[in-house]
Amino acid sequence: MKDKPDIAERFIEKIAGTKIKAAISFIIWSIIYKVIDMNTLQWFGKNIFVDGNVLGFFIASAFALSMVVLVFGSLYKLMTGQKL
Repeated sequence: MKDKPDIAERFIEKIAGTKIKAAISFIIWSIIYKVIDMNTLQWFGKNIFVDGNVLGFFIASAFALSMVVLVFGSLYKLMTGQKL
């Protein structure tokens, strides 16, 4: 008998296809986020490098990605007439 995949695996398969594609997509997003973050920090005269707090950077990157998905997903649903 085949085991039923849990909800996290089904979500990843629906969004990105496989876990490897999801991981690669997140790394690419983190690079884009770092470039945006680097430019923002330069405006305020702060250090542009991740100094020792790599885990915090990835958590902030995941939070920013979730906000981008929420905003663009909501806009997409509004423009296509789907229910929110």
